Amino acid sequence: NGGGMVTSVTMSGEGLPQFRRALNSPALSLTELRSGPGIQPSPSAPGEVVEGASASIRAALAVLGQARDDLLFVDGGTHLGRLPAGIGRDARSRGVRVRRVCARGELAAGGRDATATAGEIRVLDVVPTTFAIVDSEMAVSPLTVTPDGQVSSLLVVGKSALFDTALALADLLWERAQPYATWRTRALQQAG
Repeated sequence: NGGGMVTSVTMSGEGLPQFRRALNSPALSLTELRSGPGIQPSPSAPGEVVEGASASIRAALAVLGQARDDLLFVDGGTHLGRLPAGIGRDARSRGVRVRRVCARGELAAGGRDATATAGEIRVLDVVPTTFAIVDSEMAVSPLTVTPDGQVSSLLVVGKSALFDTALALADLLWERAQPYATWRTRALQQAG
């Protein structure tokens, strides 16, 4: 089902019904998604599951588009629904710091044009999972992915023990990863 649907996991918040309507409406621009209602997770029910490829992409754009200060992508090879390349540019144009930790294999295989993603990039040999942290307040992660790499369900997590774990992992991976320029210089030296 390409349109998808949003399934609540016992979640409340004033913006949630509007968020669901926005997800189930026709395609919206990044500006419309960014200015729309957000997810207001309560501490007792911090998660929202979004099902369907189209709804998952719209949900990811809506959540990522709300970033005010910092977006940290932990990219284990599942590209959050192959989001439009403009998501990073849009965030940076609003003064948001955009960071990405990715696996060496992603860059070495040419699967990622690091200069096109811009922002700050760091590289590890292996990145164990894929998710994004938005303003140290929310996380978004693929739950299921189709064989062709499309995210078919997505998890959005607010402040909770699960979120704290994701934030700690993201910070740890960021600190341990090599800056892209350092990695690229070493990779070129080894190849040449």
